[in-house]
Amino acid sequence: MKKSIALPAFLLGVTLLLCVCLCGCSQNAPGFPAALSDPARSMYELAEENYKDAQLVEIYNLMASSRDINDVNKKYAITCLRQDDDGYHTVYVGENQILVLYFDKDANWIERSKLESLRYTVLTRAYFDKLQVGDPIAKVQYADPSCYFPFLLDREGHELVSDHYSQDGYHTRITYDDDLKIKSIDYDIA
Repeated sequence: MKKSIALPAFLLGVTLLLCVCLCGCSQNAPGFPAALSDPARSMYELAEENYKDAQLVEIYNLMASSRDINDVNKKYAITCLRQDDDGYHTVYVGENQILVLYFDKDANWIERSKLESLRYTVLTRAYFDKLQVGDPIAKVQYADPSCYFPFLLDREGHELVSDHYSQDGYHTRITYDDDLKIKSIDYDIA
């Protein structure tokens, strides 16, 4: 009789332990009110709400005034949180633009100008597949005329890198050499 009670209790214990371990994998990122997003799903798939482009400006202004992602999340829920080499970033999807907010590893906002944070979404990744290493920056500007290239205004404080977001959910990162020719093109899911 004791054996028949011990086996179900053991199985229940193992099941609870598995549940705790699996739930721990989806816990919030440290300092954030949201869990990391599934890296295989694009920002468009993850977005629970598409904002008007004017609302993206409101979200940016709220972040700039409070400097606390928890305050922003109360009004505009985070649905796309990604981890990158420098920390984290979250994306809010609008009609023709997206808002990208960057954070360090301690969830402190890395302030960037509105021009750097609000990005127009361009056609598709295929638009960038036509670009090749060695092409001049002018070809990139033609492919994405609304992109902000901060290093063209001030090379001192900026990497020779441009970021582009497409309507099919890709983030294209282009690195340039000192002659402003394409050095590398990298893609990932936005």
